[in-house]
Amino acid sequence: MRKFLMILLLTCFTAMQAETISWTKQQKVMHIGHSVQVMEDSGCALTFDQARDPSLSLKYTQSKSTNLVLGYTLSCFWVKFELNNETGEPLVLEVSQAGLPQCTFYTVGDDGSPVILEAGSDTYFKDRLIKSSFQVFPLLQGKHEYYVRLTTNSGPIPFNIYHRDHFEEKSISQRFVYGIYLGLMLFVFLSNLFFYYSMRNNLYLANAFMVLIFICYSMVVMLFWYTTIPPFGITIQIIYALWFLEVKKYNPRLYKVVSWIIGIYIIWFIVKFFLPFPIVQPVNTLQALVSFFILGYVGYNVYKKGNRFGLFFALTYVLYFILVLAEAMYINTGMPEYIVNFSYSGHATVTEALALSFLLTQRFEWEKEETEKSKLEVQKQLLEQTKENERIVREQNTTLEKRVNERT
Repeated sequence: MRKFLMILLLTCFTAMQAETISWTKQQKVMHIGHSVQVMEDSGCALTFDQARDPSLSLKYTQSKSTNLVLGYTLSCFWVKFELNNETGEPLVLEVSQAGLPQCTFYTVGDDGSPVILEAGSDTYFKDRLIKSSFQVFPLLQGKHEYYVRLTTNSGPIPFNIYHRDHFEEKSISQRFVYGIYLGLMLFVFLSNLFFYYSMRNNLYLANAFMVLIFICYSMVVMLFWYTTIPPFGITIQIIYALWFLEVKKYNPRLYKVVSWIIGIYIIWFIVKFFLPFPIVQPVNTLQALVSFFILGYVGYNVYKKGNRFGLFFALTYVLYFILVLAEAMYINTGMPEYIVNFSYSGHATVTEALALSFLLTQRFEWEKEETEKSKLEVQKQLLEQTKENERIVREQNTTLEKRVNERT
């Protein structure tokens, strides 16, 4: 009897705490981050039946943010919400984060049987019921309670409910924009390779390698590459900055300091393979943040020392940092909305790739102008020297002729 009363009290408390989400007609999308409840499963041992047992209801906490902020951990998380859809419209749940190794959807059908759907980067794309770069699951008609079990190796996780038709439209638009992005990045990559083979200048090859890293940023979802590509790319970016801006020539002291920082980054890149993910990812994030300031400062410093491209280089990374901040604001607050359904981090990498390629081309144009200017200066000096020599010869001839006449 006591156990029954305890379960009844827990059920009543949960019903009071949980918020039922109601879908109304004419809606296209609903952001439900504030309306879900979350429970951490540190041992990843709970089953669906255990997770929905009334005795664990008190372990669920109400989400306090627009998007779920679960931190960097190896734990599993159970997310639950209740949806009432009496409109008869087809709905889907989108867990809008590609970097989720495991994401399993649970509910109980109208016939009382469990519905279990797998997604996440550990699940083959062909095995997903709804094909998407994110984790997408169909929702049932009527009033149902839904559970999502996930592991995360990324930042905040948006939970959105879409009308199926609107979701399809958005997916097509996203694929179209992403195709343009990849095409543009591929064009920059191939053009740099072409200039390298034409001019045999290693800076073009280095820039092509940088663009390849930018492409990898947008395609990484596996945990190993997710924690490996970014620190590697950041280190390469700083090395490229020292090389492109000729920091050793303009400021040898700054060159030595940044070289030491690069050494620290390389050491971290090796050490991180022996550390757990909850330590690696926050350090990677801090490392990326510091690198923006390093690149901006290096560019501005060599600009003051006389390198005309330093200022443009610094402004490129200032703009990059602004776009990254916009991405952070969006994934935490849902605002500002993406431009043409493309992430701000994607815009940042495109901007960086195009800006660096443009600066590289302008640098060689500038060097060509300087070379031509130097040639003209040398020719001018040679002409002046020739005229001076002719003048000296004339004076000597005049003097010699005068002496001959005197002797005669």
